[in-house]
Amino acid sequence: TGGFISTANTIVAVPAGLRGTEPDTAPVTRIDIVELPPSSNLAVPLPPGSEPFLAQTGGGQPIAGIDISMIDANGAPITGGLTRSVNARLCFPLTKLPPGVDLTSDLVVPGASITRSAIVGSDVCVDFDFDHLSTFVVGAQTKPVVPELVAYYQDTGGAALWGPCLTNGFFVGVSADGRLREVPVGTPGGLYVEVCANGVLGFNAGLAGTGFAVQPVLVSQWLRSGGGPLNGTDPAVPPSGVGRYFLVTGHNVSGRILNQFDRLGGVAVLGYPLTEPLEEVPGFTSQYFQRLKLTQLNETGEVFVEQLGRNFLVMLINNRLPDPTATVVASAVRAPRSPLTAVPPSPTEVAIAAAVPPPPPRAPQQETGVPRPLVLPASEAAKPRRRARVYARRPAVRDRGLMSAAQPTCAGHS
Repeated sequence: TGGFISTANTIVAVPAGLRGTEPDTAPVTRIDIVELPPSSNLAVPLPPGSEPFLAQTGGGQPIAGIDISMIDANGAPITGGLTRSVNARLCFPLTKLPPGVDLTSDLVVPGASITRSAIVGSDVCVDFDFDHLSTFVVGAQTKPVVPELVAYYQDTGGAALWGPCLTNGFFVGVSADGRLREVPVGTPGGLYVEVCANGVLGFNAGLAGTGFAVQPVLVSQWLRSGGGPLNGTDPAVPPSGVGRYFLVTGHNVSGRILNQFDRLGGVAVLGYPLTEPLEEVPGFTSQYFQRLKLTQLNETGEVFVEQLGRNFLVMLINNRLPDPTATVVASAVRAPRSPLTAVPPSPTEVAIAAAVPPPPPRAPQQETGVPRPLVLPASEAAKPRRRARVYARRPAVRDRGLMSAAQPTCAGHS
C-alpha cells in the first residue's frame, strides 16, 4: 500500500480467448493494472464502516490493492463477468507484511480465490483466481481476541470500543534509540500485544494474577511521537473554565467529546488528554487521549473512536530495522506462542523517561459487572492525601512507555 507494489508492468499479457460475459463483447486485447494506495485513505477520520477500501477485507487490515480493467478489440471497456477464470499474482515486500499476521492462514483477497501465498525471495507473493473485474485487495482478515486479552476487551466495550482485532498476538519492545519495534518471542522486556482497529491491548506476564496484567498500550503517544522516543503531548494550557481540566497533562475536555469520553470509561480506559480539540481535517474536531482518539463529525455532532490501531501497525512496519528478516519471517510463518510460556518481560528494560504519566490501571470487574474502585498499593494508601490545586506544579515522573503501571495519578479537576 502507498507505493509498495511495482507498477512498471501495468499492461499484462492477455489469456487467449478471454471475453466479457456481456452480449456482443469482442475478445479482450488489453489488461491494465493500477495500484491502490489505501494508506492515503487511512489519514482521513471517517466514521467506522464508511471506508470502502477497508470494507474489501471485511474490516481487516488491507496490505496491497490493485484495480484491474480490460479493453476489448473494439476499444470498449469490459464490464461485469469474464468467460473464464484468470490467475493473477500480486507481490509486495516481506517487510510490509504487518506483524502478527500468519502468511499461511490469515491473508484474504475478497472476491477472488487464493491459490497460493508464499515468500519468494524478499517478497510475499499471493496468487489468486478471479472471473469478474473488480478492485482486488490482499489483506489480513480479522482475528479472534487472544485468550490473555479477551476478558478485558469484552469488559471495556469489545468491538464497539476497540474495533475488530487485526493481528494475532506478537511482541513489541523499546529499542536503545527509544523507538517501539516488533521483537522476537522471548526478547527480555518484550510486551505481548494484539492490535485492534482502534487501539492496542497489551499483556504483561510479569503482572499475571495481580489484576493489572492487561492494559491498553499508549497508542496515541507513540503515534504522535513518530514511533519514539515516547512523548506526544502538546504543551499545557490554562483551564478554559468549560468542561473538565486535567492537571496531569494540562488540557481541557468539553462538549460532546467529554460526554463520549466519560461514556467510554474516562481516564481508566482512554487515558489523559494529550491535546486540546484539533481541526486536523476540515469538518472534523479531534482530540487525542493517551490510548485512543475521539473525533467529532461537526455537521452531525457524532463522536466516534478513530482507527488509530491501523496506523499503529503502519508505524511498526516503518520502525523495522534495516534487516528485520528473522522477526518478519517468524511472524509470517506462525503466530508467536502464548506469553505464559515465554520469557517473562523485565519492567526495567521497557521503562523510559516521558513527560506524561500513564493513566491509572483499570480495576478488574466484579462478577456483577459493577466496577471496583481503583486500589492503591499499600505503601501509597498509607500516605496522607492532599487536595490538589489547579495551579500546582506537575510532578516529574517516569513512564513505562508501553502500558500503564499501577501507580496513583490525578484523575482531573472540574
